[in-house]
Amino acid sequence: MELVFKLFLTALVLFFFIGSLRWIWFSQIDPKETMRLFLSSPAKSPEWVAMRDPSKIYQHGKEVGNLNGAVIPSQDQLIFTEICDTEAFNTTEPFEYKRTTYRVVSIGGRIGMAVGADDQGGLTSRKAVMTDVVCEVWK
Repeated sequence: MELVFKLFLTALVLFFFIGSLRWIWFSQIDPKETMRLFLSSPAKSPEWVAMRDPSKIYQHGKEVGNLNGAVIPSQDQLIFTEICDTEAFNTTEPFEYKRTTYRVVSIGGRIGMAVGADDQGGLTSRKAVMTDVVCEVWK
């Protein structure tokens, strides 16, 4: 009976250990914002770990745009077909997307508000929209 109990406990510990490692390596963790949150307030797990949404762009640790549409990689550039909610996005400064820092090379167009239909027939609106944004890795 003791052997079965030890095997069960070992399996349980391994399950949580492997799950924790998987979470650490496959989540997009923002190290700078995490350290700022960790040092500025008492840490509460998991709130003290700042996570990045892979469908958003960031400047200075703050969200400045939502990606809506395809992201097309080409050579040393990345083309965002549409970025919306860009009121706080300063296009003259570098920004971060999926752990890489980029700078804007050109913008195809700017729209104050775009309205479309979703799959259920409802209307969706997006404000401060930039289309065909060409970016390159910032060095």
